[in-house]
Amino acid sequence: MSAPEITNVEVKGTPDEELHVEISQATLEAYGLTLQQVASTIGSNAIEQSAGTVRTSGGDILLTLDNRIY
Repeated sequence: MSAPEITNVEVKGTPDEELHVEISQATLEAYGLTLQQVASTIGSNAIEQSAGTVRTSGGDILLTLDNRIY
């Protein structure tokens, strides 16, 4: 739907993204891992951070650096 009279929309109250990982105890043992090691590896390889703002005549564009390793 087009509404040219609306120039700016701000969304508030949305929950942060979450990542859910389920690993069985047998799988952890098979690879010699602990749940903390898995959590640490995921945390250090799933980085999303602000990269600044670009100001344009149409408004500001927020840049995000999505540095995730798969």
